[in-house]
Amino acid sequence: MKIFIVLFVILLTLLCIGTLFAESYFWVDSQIAPKWCSFYVFGGFLIFLYELVLYKYGNCTTLFAFCIRVFFFIVVICCSIQAIYGLGQYFGVWISNMPNFVTGSFDNPVGFAFCLTSALPIFLYFLINSKNWVRIIVLLSICTVVFAIVVSGSRTAILALFVYVLFLYFYFRKRFKISFITFAFFIFLIIVISFIMYCSNEDSVNGRFLIWKCSIEMIKDKPLLGWGTGGFQKVYMYYQADYFRYNTDDYYSYLADNVKHPFNEFLLIIIEYGLLGLLLVLFFFFILIYCGLQKRRKVNSFIFVLILLSIIVFSCFSYPFMYPFIWILLIVCAFQLLDLELLKNIICKRRIFFVLFIVLFCFYGLWVTGAIAAELKWCHISKRSLLGETESVLPYYQRLGERLSENPFFLYSYAVELNSSMRYSESIKVLKECESFYNDYDVKMLQARNYEKVGDLLQAENYYQLASRMCPNRFLPLYYLVHLYQSQGEEKKAKKIAKKIVEKRVKINSYIIDTIKNEMKKYIE
Repeated sequence: MKIFIVLFVILLTLLCIGTLFAESYFWVDSQIAPKWCSFYVFGGFLIFLYELVLYKYGNCTTLFAFCIRVFFFIVVICCSIQAIYGLGQYFGVWISNMPNFVTGSFDNPVGFAFCLTSALPIFLYFLINSKNWVRIIVLLSICTVVFAIVVSGSRTAILALFVYVLFLYFYFRKRFKISFITFAFFIFLIIVISFIMYCSNEDSVNGRFLIWKCSIEMIKDKPLLGWGTGGFQKVYMYYQADYFRYNTDDYYSYLADNVKHPFNEFLLIIIEYGLLGLLLVLFFFFILIYCGLQKRRKVNSFIFVLILLSIIVFSCFSYPFMYPFIWILLIVCAFQLLDLELLKNIICKRRIFFVLFIVLFCFYGLWVTGAIAAELKWCHISKRSLLGETESVLPYYQRLGERLSENPFFLYSYAVELNSSMRYSESIKVLKECESFYNDYDVKMLQARNYEKVGDLLQAENYYQLASRMCPNRFLPLYYLVHLYQSQGEEKKAKKIAKKIVEKRVKINSYIIDTIKNEMKKYIE
């Protein structure tokens, strides 16, 4: 049994460190992909070890309770380090992944704030169950984490803190005799901070209103069963383009951008799986929270309820499930709150289930190994292409296409390489495959350039216009349209678009935009 305990501790440590800190430039997505790799590898071995212990020793409740406490301890240590890392970026000690923002070891401040805020209830476990100097250390760690959350600038994280305070007040007001004045002070403080943060980035909030508007139109068209897995990335930008077809001078045209997520997990579920999918998810969360509140007398059950509430809050305004650490917390909550004794007994007493699990685990291992190898190879050949070896890496792209044929980002990357090698017809073909999974401004712009190069000017015009409607604040689609019309001798159309470019409001100043505007001014004159 001791060897299993040691293995559990090692795997839990690697899982937490990997999903919170893993970064590698051997991956195309150097920030998030390594974290998911850690999740699949170490998480897979943990599940295998769990099944092995169940089969060998039966229902080892004491062992798993110990593992949960170890997991809590590891999370507290890792999140404290993550918070210190983020604060170091804030004070200029370390370089952030995004200039002028606190990101920790994540790709943006959102992931940093998500993971710290969702893990914060675990700190309360040690605050309540520890004594003397340990409690003081935990309290200092909580203050550090909260400070890191605030400086991250995440409004959703601040809202989650508000929910924590609200829940804890009503949960413990009789036990600890918390005064209403103290509670009201914390609420007032959080409201003031939230208002200041909203005013500091009002455009970001209003931009989400546009996304939700267009998302609701998608739901209206397929309300019951939705658009299917990946339906949002495949279809959404068409709806945004359609919105700006009829609202050309709308305020939102200045805010519109490429969109990969509706900034609401529940909205995403309705879009992709319909109202039936949403009902199932809401029922799942309801059961978990209900079980947590029913186990009120069970020590620390409220910790898991708090974690679930934070995940729900984040899900209403952002994309927490993009990060594997959030999935780990959700799985732990489900494991602790649901009564799985019957399932455990069936698994540990039937050899057939163990044999079936071993077979499935072997297939899982092959799938993970193949996926990791393909991703690493993709990163390697993309770097070679940047060094000027585009022609020599195209055969590798073609072979990888068999493995990554359903990865839209790989297909787009492949199409870009083909375009760079002047293989425009092949690039068009690969982009059409990409369009069956993913559509955005960049895809349409590349397709427009391809069609222009092969001489299909009508298709090129259509794609430039579509790209312009998808992101009305962009200048390049209109700029290329001017040159397209000039090449066809349609000076009237060209000057009309040129005038529009000159008058267009600039979202982010750049040398390229200044050059385009100056060129169009000279052309009109």
